[in-house]
Amino acid sequence: MSFFKKGIRVLCAFAHPDDEALSCTGTLVKLVDEFEAEIDVIFFTDGVSARGVLEGRSHEARRFAEVLGANEPHFFDFPDNQLDSLPLLGLIKAFENRVIDARYDLVITHFRSDLNIDHRIVHQVVMTAYRPLAESNRPSILSAHVKSSTEWAPVEDPFSPSIFVDVSPYKHRIFELLACYESEINLGLHPRSIENYASNLRVNGISVGCSLAESFVASRIIL
Repeated sequence: MSFFKKGIRVLCAFAHPDDEALSCTGTLVKLVDEFEAEIDVIFFTDGVSARGVLEGRSHEARRFAEVLGANEPHFFDFPDNQLDSLPLLGLIKAFENRVIDARYDLVITHFRSDLNIDHRIVHQVVMTAYRPLAESNRPSILSAHVKSSTEWAPVEDPFSPSIFVDVSPYKHRIFELLACYESEINLGLHPRSIENYASNLRVNGISVGCSLAESFVASRIIL
């Protein structure tokens, strides 16, 4: 039984352009193709400025959204890998002001424990903004595994998935979408390679008896 439904409204809230691709591409394809989902995407930073790389990832993010069939992504443009230098309340308010008029059924965001400080803070922002008050929007929230970041988190709080999404029919669409992030997808023995992404899909799938799957931690599920 799936808690997805026809016409589901989904928000992807991630720190950097490419986090959505490296964590839940197949799930997003499934939501669009099987459930006619409306998908919004919010990025908190450009994802490149901390590394001295010229900004250009936003073009790839827009291309990813276009090929997927999602809405045009929104960029907050906070400083990359410096979200911990900003007042948390300011981040929460900016996020709340952006989503206040939207009624989402599902939010996909980062896992609470992650090597990247921006990922951890975005998780906290999302969970705070969507605290379960009776009069507010209370979507289900899934926490995703971002390749080459979440698996390097402190061992005392590992990513232990409880939700698996069968994406077996969408192998070719997944790889087509990953190719939109040409600047980030690597070759060969690299955590962000197509080969590694495919291996992770197979491992997840084997663990639940299907060919390919993506996995999530259920931060909150409302049925």
